[in-house]
Amino acid sequence: MPRKKKLPLPAFATREEAADFWDTHSPLDYEGTEILDEPLRVKRPLVHTLQVRFDVEDLDALMEEGQRIGVPSSTLVRVWVKEKLAEMRARQKSAS
Repeated sequence: MPRKKKLPLPAFATREEAADFWDTHSPLDYEGTEILDEPLRVKRPLVHTLQVRFDVEDLDALMEEGQRIGVPSSTLVRVWVKEKLAEMRARQKSAS
């Protein structure tokens, strides 16, 4: 039996729109959604945690910003810390 031609992936305006679409469609019918022949290799998981205290206003602001852009507040904080560390390293590199 010949393989059915795969459809192009549609563009979605929101995550909700994508979720509604995938609730009623099979990803195997769309381009770029082939089943892998080899196992997927995943980067080593993050293993260290750091507990940080925030006052209520700052925590609320972090949670609201995370919701606004669609990421958990912990991911948002981790990204911001990594950006700041990269800036510090760049300044140190240019100073030496």
